[in-house]
Amino acid sequence: MYRVAVCDDNREILNEIGRMLEDTTEEISDVDLYASAQELENIYTEHGQYDIILMDILLEQENGISLARRIQDQYPDTQVIFFTGSLEQAENIFGANPAAFLVKPISQDKLDAALGKAIRKLKEGEQDCVTLTIRSKILRIRVDDIYYVESNKRILNIHFRNESLQVYEKLDNFLKKVSLVFLRSHKSYAVNMNKIKYFSSEGIELCDGRIVPVSRPKYRKAKEAFLKFCGEED
Repeated sequence: MYRVAVCDDNREILNEIGRMLEDTTEEISDVDLYASAQELENIYTEHGQYDIILMDILLEQENGISLARRIQDQYPDTQVIFFTGSLEQAENIFGANPAAFLVKPISQDKLDAALGKAIRKLKEGEQDCVTLTIRSKILRIRVDDIYYVESNKRILNIHFRNESLQVYEKLDNFLKKVSLVFLRSHKSYAVNMNKIKYFSSEGIELCDGRIVPVSRPKYRKAKEAFLKFCGEED
């Protein structure tokens, strides 16, 4: 079941879309309405994400596209459906990777189609996520966002492009969840093969320049696994 937010500074339109969402797919569990961009952003800051956001491009005191980009920077799986009564800003929406775009007045059929597209994209993304528990909170992470993981006893350091996080998880258990794309290069390291730039016995260089070690006992099997992943033979 998916949570949906609607943001429009026109309360009449906001309430109408809310009513229309009551008659749409049963896969939606909650619908919350926001009459300002600030109100929606505050909720995100304090309580976390919605699965789908329907948002007017032109909001009072805020550009909906800019807000969508900020949200997606923190929650890249959030699906955004833009709507507008003016097409002047429409060419700028694709920088926020929208699931769909609707022109007012919005019909029930077009709304249902847009939601269907957003839900399909969410389901596709769910297949590429790993679920971890951090301080009693359950966190879903896109596997492709992970560059490599480093194990220190029962603490797993998960490294992304510009940040990292720690979870209490054994490396073996983690690899069972992501085994198709992660390579065990060392007793304490595993690397996302989609992020590998160079592979050698001296170490693995990632696409951002970071180096992940390769141990001598792991080198041969790791090399064979990487070549197989790349569709090559040793």
